[in-house]
Amino acid sequence: MPDPTLPSPDRLRLGAELRRLREGAGKTIDQVSRDLLAQLGPGFSPTKLSRLETGKRPASQRDVRDLCLYYGASADELDHLVELAKASRTENRWQGLTEAYAEYMALEQIAASVRTFESMLVPGLLQTAEYSRAVAVGNAFEQTAVAGAGEGADIEIKIDVRLRRQQRLYAVPPLRLHAIVDENVVRRSIGGAEVMAAQLRHMEKISRLPNVVLQVIPVSRGAYPGLGSEGLSILDFAPGRHTQDYVCCLEGIIGAVWAEREAERVRVSRVFQYVEQLALTPSETRDVLESIIRELTGS
Repeated sequence: MPDPTLPSPDRLRLGAELRRLREGAGKTIDQVSRDLLAQLGPGFSPTKLSRLETGKRPASQRDVRDLCLYYGASADELDHLVELAKASRTENRWQGLTEAYAEYMALEQIAASVRTFESMLVPGLLQTAEYSRAVAVGNAFEQTAVAGAGEGADIEIKIDVRLRRQQRLYAVPPLRLHAIVDENVVRRSIGGAEVMAAQLRHMEKISRLPNVVLQVIPVSRGAYPGLGSEGLSILDFAPGRHTQDYVCCLEGIIGAVWAEREAERVRVSRVFQYVEQLALTPSETRDVLESIIRELTGS
């Protein structure tokens, strides 16, 4: 059975639309709860409404219909959201991942574009299976000769998810990706020379897609804002598909942290804009990749 606590893209979209309708009606969650208690009886507590809007709870078609009627949604909106409610209760494709990772994956599936900066590793949307496997094995320091088979299975699940995520780069319409990496990322030989050379060739190839921008920040730039973090991602949403224009996620050793306050999101966005100015152009970046490939292969 799917884990109902993990959000799916459809559930997140539905929650965002319900919140949009509520805010359009000029209502707070507490006001909606009180009004529906008077009209329909118990069933729409503030906690339930909040969890519906954040995608943490699946919505029934009846709940969606009642809310749409209360908010004064059009007939087309009602039909669309009822269909979303039906779709959102199907199996979550990210089941088996941690909640934070699953939430990020689900949001990425409905994002129009991703801006990402990495100071340590190749961004997940650009990783080859071999590179991803080498990172996972190297990062799992708790794995020893006596470790069970479960850890290996978990690694393969994460690799499969990562490869499925990359399919959006070729979808119609495609996910737009702007990736910036520190030069140390492309010079760190993970998995050995052969794996790393293949990884850089893959990056060079993907960077030529019209929806992808790849830039490297030379080590000669010295220290700069963002270098102290492992990485950050900014997910931008198309109008009408999310109540915010974008969300920001910062990576660390204990996992992902969401920048929830507006001031935090603005700061993360400004850091990305700053490192973009420091980075080489896409053409110069490909020259760097090709030079490192020659070093790795001796050609």
